[in-house]
Amino acid sequence: MWRIGSVCRVVYSGPRYGHKNGNPMHLILGLALTVLLFLLLRQWARLDPAEKRKGLFWGMAVAVGALCTLLVVTGRLHVIGGLLAALVPFAHRGWRAFQLWLLWRRIRNAGGSTDTGQERDNGQQAPPTNSGRMDPEQARDVLNVPADAGRDEIVKAHRRLIQKVHPDHGGSDELAARVNEAKEVLLKTLR
Repeated sequence: MWRIGSVCRVVYSGPRYGHKNGNPMHLILGLALTVLLFLLLRQWARLDPAEKRKGLFWGMAVAVGALCTLLVVTGRLHVIGGLLAALVPFAHRGWRAFQLWLLWRRIRNAGGSTDTGQERDNGQQAPPTNSGRMDPEQARDVLNVPADAGRDEIVKAHRRLIQKVHPDHGGSDELAARVNEAKEVLLKTLR
């Protein structure tokens, strides 16, 4: 007659912890992963929100990459699927480049032309400008602030925008100059 204890021994035939012939590597690996997770979470708590977003993105990219590598190596995922998953971090760069392009078009269309007959991208004629300086309306369009914006709002909009278009962050000198000029024009109108 079968007893419950003998059924359990038949079902579980793997090594037992504490048994002199068992493999303690599972226990050591588990402890190492627990300590690593603890250290990562402690470091995570010290980060500011912008760094947390960046860390979360790259952490997810590394996790997806590791999972796809494991699946490709074990034969559960086709190599093409693994390569597509490897392109995920580059998709983020592509999206950022697309956003910069849209921003460049908005800044350029906000009065970047000095010719009187130049057409904008949407088919409308650009308003004629007498000089290379932009007027306050064009500056508000560049910084995307309302007509009654105060100094603090202008400075915040400038700071947010210059971080996106600065040459050190993938932007261009022309875009950074336009954003700086828009800030100067609007701050002069407040005086």
